[in-house]
Amino acid sequence: MKKAFGLLSIVGIGLLTTGCLAPWSIPYPEEAEIHPVRDNAVYTDPKPSHFEEGEGMPVAILVSEQNAKGSVPSLIAATDSALGSAVSKLEFFKLVARTDAGDLLREQALAAMAEGGDTSADMTLSGADYLILAKVNSIQSAPVTKKVTKKDLVSGKKQTVPVTEVSVSVSFDFRFYDTAAQEVLLSKSLDKKVYSFSTEGTVFSGQAELDAAMTEVAKKAVQSFIADMGANFAPPAHVTETRYGAYWAAIDQGANYGLTPGVKVYFYEMADNTADPEGPRIKRQVASGKVYRNDAENQAWVSVRSFSKVQVKKGHYVKISTDQSKNFFEQLCEIFTYANLSY
Repeated sequence: MKKAFGLLSIVGIGLLTTGCLAPWSIPYPEEAEIHPVRDNAVYTDPKPSHFEEGEGMPVAILVSEQNAKGSVPSLIAATDSALGSAVSKLEFFKLVARTDAGDLLREQALAAMAEGGDTSADMTLSGADYLILAKVNSIQSAPVTKKVTKKDLVSGKKQTVPVTEVSVSVSFDFRFYDTAAQEVLLSKSLDKKVYSFSTEGTVFSGQAELDAAMTEVAKKAVQSFIADMGANFAPPAHVTETRYGAYWAAIDQGANYGLTPGVKVYFYEMADNTADPEGPRIKRQVASGKVYRNDAENQAWVSVRSFSKVQVKKGHYVKISTDQSKNFFEQLCEIFTYANLSY
């Protein structure tokens, strides 16, 4: 019975994880046929809203290293680089160059605000109306050498070898400030995670692997925060094309609005508020989906959830979802995809 259960478990996991790489039995967007009825349906808002497209909110970035004793240097640099790259692509922001460190950093005031302390300090920044502050805390333990028994692949004999292990605890705290109003507009904290790296010998020699892993960790942390920024501040996108009976939906936003593979979005129509005819119109959700890939800075393909039961049309509005949590299947995919990073 146990053997049968184990076999079924392995087969089940194998089938599940097949979907981690590509939609199971669904053709890719460029290969998908266009349904003559469903994929030619068009939604037209009878009372279209007009969203102003300004030059973008001028924002400065600061990655604080305060209290990050023993931190992995590459993690601080990778977080700063990932934030700068991501924000520079967001069309609703204009990244302000840090030309005057004395004017921009103001470490003590920023650190106090990040901890919820004194917020009376002058936070006005030259040329920047907003500030993104990322606090990074990475504590690297001292290398520990252990004795490990392993089998020699050539002789088949067991032998005891020294293995040196280093553990790293990582936590991130992101804040988005309105510097004039001295107000936190958005905050996001990522739970501390522990990563362990081992190399053979009495001296740890895996610094390059550790740095590479921390770079990926930083990118994923920034990606999560940027998705929240898009959900709260990006204007709506529109569906420009659908394929395969509206399973695939192309939208007119991409990396320029923080959309990366895996980000959840929802499709909606605008409707009159029957409870208050004089009040603002309401959003009526049509469906939800997940970004499959970016084809360009201003385009992405989204896979539509329950597409056979709902109908997403060209012209529908699209908004980044405020719910970016992962269900069991998504967590399983992440485990298999990023197992080497334990992320």
